[in-house]
Amino acid sequence: MRTLSEISLACLVLVSGPLFAQGTATLTWEHPTENTDGSPLALADIANTGLFYSSSTCDPEELLGAAMVLVDAPATEHVIEDLGPGTWCFTARTGTTGGLVSDPSNVASKTITASPFPPENLTAAGGDAVYAILQTRDRVVLTQIGTLASASPCDDQVAVADSNGRVAFQVPQEAVTFFTGASAEVVFALCGA
Repeated sequence: MRTLSEISLACLVLVSGPLFAQGTATLTWEHPTENTDGSPLALADIANTGLFYSSSTCDPEELLGAAMVLVDAPATEHVIEDLGPGTWCFTARTGTTGGLVSDPSNVASKTITASPFPPENLTAAGGDAVYAILQTRDRVVLTQIGTLASASPCDDQVAVADSNGRVAFQVPQEAVTFFTGASAEVVFALCGA
C-alpha cells in the first residue's frame, strides 16, 4: 500500500514526434492508496496531483515554489512541453478532496540537450551499437543489445534521450544483429550523418 506521504514519480523520456522542435517530459505516477495514519484512501477521495518542475533546483522543497501544473484525478500521466535546454527536475504532490496534501514525491529528472535539427538522410554506420530502453523509477538507461548493419536508416521522428542526455534514434529491427539471447521490439542507435 502506498501512503499519502509515499507517492512516487517517474520521468519517461520517450519522445514521439519531432524531437528537436521542443523539449518534453512525460511524467507518470501512482496514486496513494492509504492515508499516513494507515486508513484507506479511495481513488474517489483524490482530487488532483500537482506537478512541480524547474531547471534551477532539484531540491524537493524548493521545487514546491517552482512552476506547477495541476492534473485532476484519476489521471496518472501528464506531458510537460516547451522545456528549454538543461536538466529539469520534477516532483509531485497529491491533494485529496478533504484538503489533505501529501509530502513531495521523489525527484525525477530529465536533461534536454540543445541539439540542432537532425541532418537529412540520418543513417547509422555499420557496427554501431543498438540499444534497448531500460526505465527505472527515476532514470532511463540505454542498454546495448546488439549491433547495426551499415547505412541503416534512422527515424528522426522517434527518439529517446537517456538520463545522461544521449539521444538515440529508432532503427529498423531487421537491420540489427542481436547479441545471443537479446531482443527488443523497439531498438535505438546513436545515429549520425
